[in-house]
Amino acid sequence: DIRTYGKDYEKYYNRAKDERGVRFIRSRIHTIDPVHASDDLIIKYTDDEASLQHERSDIVVLSVGFEMHDNNIELAERRPSSA
Repeated sequence: DIRTYGKDYEKYYNRAKDERGVRFIRSRIHTIDPVHASDDLIIKYTDDEASLQHERSDIVVLSVGFEMHDNNIELAERRPSSA
C-alpha cells in the first residue's frame, strides 16, 4: 500500500500522480542497472501478478514498507496501572 502521512501529503501524492505523471508501482525490485552512454536506468521488478517486468527510466525512487511487530500491538493495548 502506498500511504502518505502528515498534513496535505495525500494532496501532494494525488497531484504528483494526476498532474505530473508520476507512476507509483507496487513491486519487488530485482535489479537496477545503468544504461551505458546515458543517465537512464533499467529497472527489473516483479509486479503484483509475480510477472517479471523491465523498463527504462530517468529516475527511480524506492520506498520501503513498514510492518508493526505483534509485540507492539500488545504493548499499545496495555493500560497504565493505577498508582
